Amino acid sequence: MEKKHLFILLILLINTSIIFAQEINFTAQVSDNVKSGEPFQVAYTLKDARANKFIEPDFENFSRLGRAKSSSSQSAKTWQNGKWVTISMQTTSWLITLVPQKEGKFKIPAATVIIKGKKYKSNTLTINVSKGTNNYYDIQDDDDENVDFGDNPEKLFINLELEKEEAYIGEHISVIATFYSKYENYLEIEDIAVPDYEGFWHNEIAIPQTVKPKQTFYNNIHYASLTFHKKLLIPQKTGKIIIKPYESTCILLDWAGRPDKKIVARSKEKIINIKPLPVKNKPKNFSGAVGDFRIISEIDKTEIKTNQTITIKIVISGNGNFELFDPLKINIHNSFDALDPKETNNYEITSDGIIGRKTYKYTFIARKPGDYTIPAIQFAFFDPQKERYTTLATIPYNIKVNKNDDIDEDMYNTYSSQMEELGKDIYSIKTSNFKLQRKNNFIFGSAIFYLAYLIPIVLFIGIILYRKKQINEKINYKQTISKRANKTSQKKLKKAETFMKMNKQDDFYEEITNALWDFVSDKFSIPSSELTRENITEILLTKNIEQTTINNFIDIINKCEFVRYAPATTDISMQSIFEASNEIIKTMEI
Repeated sequence: MEKKHLFILLILLINTSIIFAQEINFTAQVSDNVKSGEPFQVAYTLKDARANKFIEPDFENFSRLGRAKSSSSQSAKTWQNGKWVTISMQTTSWLITLVPQKEGKFKIPAATVIIKGKKYKSNTLTINVSKGTNNYYDIQDDDDENVDFGDNPEKLFINLELEKEEAYIGEHISVIATFYSKYENYLEIEDIAVPDYEGFWHNEIAIPQTVKPKQTFYNNIHYASLTFHKKLLIPQKTGKIIIKPYESTCILLDWAGRPDKKIVARSKEKIINIKPLPVKNKPKNFSGAVGDFRIISEIDKTEIKTNQTITIKIVISGNGNFELFDPLKINIHNSFDALDPKETNNYEITSDGIIGRKTYKYTFIARKPGDYTIPAIQFAFFDPQKERYTTLATIPYNIKVNKNDDIDEDMYNTYSSQMEELGKDIYSIKTSNFKLQRKNNFIFGSAIFYLAYLIPIVLFIGIILYRKKQINEKINYKQTISKRANKTSQKKLKKAETFMKMNKQDDFYEEITNALWDFVSDKFSIPSSELTRENITEILLTKNIEQTTINNFIDIINKCEFVRYAPATTDISMQSIFEASNEIIKTMEI
């Protein structure tokens, strides 16, 4: 168990060093075709970093309809130290919906993110607004007001569209998630909970950063629809796999764009039947490739000298599960030394599958003169459309290795002897000088014998003592942080009280939010990056915190965020928030 903890700590340290080494990539994007009176979106995107706070700029000459936040992650494989390593990359986007008030040339200002106390600004944009229809948002019913969409899912829901409901293991399945609403001009998407797609390899399918709702029919009912998420799935196990529902919290806005009430939109649960690959006619060299592929190969030279290299390039192209099959194996004579293969991926993840090519480069060093043949390289895959296995092969290559006059002939003889003796039980007579050992000169009872026992014991005791010291230091550090949690939070509350007296609402609610999150992080030794509104209930329950206290904690966080985005419409008292926050911290401290 201790070794496992050491390994996890090492991985965390390595990942942390990689994250800090990366530059902050925070950019703004907008569509080119913008018309007056018609909504468009500005996308502020942060890559490979997590923002503690997003500061939205002021948009002059534009009406603001709402803002949505989305997060996604991607993974890529790289060959390192003789094995495949997966690297994850995170992207966070803030999509702000605006409507131009008039025609002309306007500037989109930069947004700001705060990361570990430092501010980073995006680029600014300049757009040309042309003449529009000014009637884009004209679909509404006479009974819109005070409608609780949660009780009437036909007015607002998420539809999950599957490319297929039955597939083979390893076969791609595209998934499209779309909002359907009769009130899209009065909605602001607050957050979206995406299912984890357990049992699938999955990756995002790119969709335009600036998308507009479309007018469409669903079950013969007129809706405004907005596709917000696409995924490509590749099943990793057989049987019936359940895709859990999407869930989104939205805010219903009034005629002035102010929050009116919160509503929840959900999709329905989906079930996909995954079939195993057929056993009949399955090739022995099949390594998991599923799709439709082609293969070509080329070699840089066929005649070399000893101690020189040859490189064979193999390109697999087509449509299939490129991420999930193993590299090809090349059978070559043991007179060659093989280097680690290099892999290059050039493919695109689309709704039709993973389309592109994967290139392998194999490099070999010739050690002995002679004529050799590299046999044809075979690649087997299963085609789910034809429902059969296919085996492709490259052409064989004849290699001539000549003697290298720049290398001593003894090197050839030594290497030749080693190659011939490889795998034999009896080796040739040793003709070089060697040292004879006296008969009956036993190690048992000698100083070397006792040292061989004593040194490992001393090292083992030293490792145990050192590890015990590390554990004690770690425990003491966590206890120190936990004890300091109340003191730190009281400082933040005192600072919030100062803002309250100065009537600085934004600063007050931000400080209250930070005080609560930081207290939980320090008190229970949980990294702040792992705390979210989605998992805080489960975490605090494991710490024996009562459900009432947890509900009060979440309620204050929600109120703080709500007031920061809608200060003109709230009747929440800063004094009541301050007193409730202080009481929650005291309750958890006990």
